Amino acid sequence: MRITIALVGILCFGTKAAQFRNLDFEAANTNNARMEIRLRNDQIITKPYLFGTGNVDELLPGWTVYVGGSRSNIVSVGNGFYETVDPFRDGIPTHAGLLPHGNYIGTMNGIVPIGNYALLLDNIFRLASPNPGTAIIDIRQTGEVPADAQWLTFAAIKGRPFVLIDGVEYHPELLGEGESREGKLDISSWAGKTIELGFALPFDQTIAIDNVAFNIPEPATNLLIGVGVVLLALRCCGKRRPI
Repeated sequence: MRITIALVGILCFGTKAAQFRNLDFEAANTNNARMEIRLRNDQIITKPYLFGTGNVDELLPGWTVYVGGSRSNIVSVGNGFYETVDPFRDGIPTHAGLLPHGNYIGTMNGIVPIGNYALLLDNIFRLASPNPGTAIIDIRQTGEVPADAQWLTFAAIKGRPFVLIDGVEYHPELLGEGESREGKLDISSWAGKTIELGFALPFDQTIAIDNVAFNIPEPATNLLIGVGVVLLALRCCGKRRPI
């Protein structure tokens, strides 16, 4: 009986589409991460920095990480490299990580997350690497785009990522100057649909991504646009009337 009721409910009301999670990367749980503070004194890092690793489900809940086309269960905290090695790069680390707010951010010094955390994608190129340019690192999740969404926006710091929609690469517009810019992609074609959304990085780039959001025009804006269209239509019709 309960099974019948459940089936009727599904047929009548459908199933609720999955919502995107953790788009601002603030849902991290670092309690079980393997973390340590290291001391270095060279031209790149002149102060203590945070170095560690953890599980994707805890550090980047909602997201799936792929390195060299293979799913990775381990990500870094700060600038950690353990266990996320791209097989196409002869052991040279390519990794995704959680970039924390504060002073312990390794070679990405100067990047300030919006809030406590940002996403770090690192795919530094080396000439000795076999098959250069064949591997990328990406992070993905599946969810429903809000019905009235017009733009996908995000903060892009140091680099130019691809946006992946159902596995297809799109190159977003980057607005602003300097290292910190706003990525912007017209998402209206997918409004109300369930998609796999991702961010990918080619060789020779390091980037921090933060504050991913679906922008929905305010009702007042839509109303003004609608009034403008109506007035324009009336004006055109008026011009066609015989004198």
